[in-house]
Amino acid sequence: MRPRPARAALLAALLCAAGSAGAQPAPPVLSFADAISRALAQNPTVAIAAKETRRAIALVEEARAGALPALTGNASYTNIDHNREFGGVLLVPQNQLVASVVLSLPLAVPHAWVAWAHAQDNVAVARRSEADARRQLAVTAGHAYLACAAQHRVVAVTEHALADARAHDADARARWKGGYGSRVDVARASSALASDEAQLESARTALERLQEALGVLLGADGPFDARTDVELPAPPGPAEALEKARRLRSDVRLAEERLV
Repeated sequence: MRPRPARAALLAALLCAAGSAGAQPAPPVLSFADAISRALAQNPTVAIAAKETRRAIALVEEARAGALPALTGNASYTNIDHNREFGGVLLVPQNQLVASVVLSLPLAVPHAWVAWAHAQDNVAVARRSEADARRQLAVTAGHAYLACAAQHRVVAVTEHALADARAHDADARARWKGGYGSRVDVARASSALASDEAQLESARTALERLQEALGVLLGADGPFDARTDVELPAPPGPAEALEKARRLRSDVRLAEERLV
């Protein structure tokens, strides 16, 4: 067992550390729509997908170059010390400029045509992949935002439970001191209080982790927080949901493009 002064000093140090940790500024709070917009604008996953689409477009330009007309030009300039003459006739002038222009048109280049068509298909697939990456990021960011908002409610409920446990513990101790209770009631109340305190710390830790995860998805170097009053539209019916999934879901359309 530690002596009482040492335990008191250790407890004071822990309380000071907890106070300094709790003095950190609260993370910025975003709305649901702002969080999704920021994730789509700043997350590197979407930027990489956009670069892949641009690369596919550049490969199309490279592939179609072999099937397009080609215009080439050539020019040369020659300067000698003086004109070359013979019998008063100029044979070689001192300055000579020769230029030529050649236009070539390929009539049949099946290999270039096939490469061109294949590159255009790759552009379509790259665009579908970019749209699917944006969809997946939006879904992931939405889940993280809603999880953060729900965890706020968990923390609030746990705080209410902790307040009730403290009141119960105080009542049990008062009853025991007044001769109306027992040590068993005090022990049970103390155990429930300690359990609720541990649950509150666990809930706050989970909230901080969710805030950090939301900040990562938003492409930021710090945590972000969610609002608790999130308003979501009503979900569609089963038939409408299936029809919209076939028509709007980028992953379904991407799979169809890859099959073709």
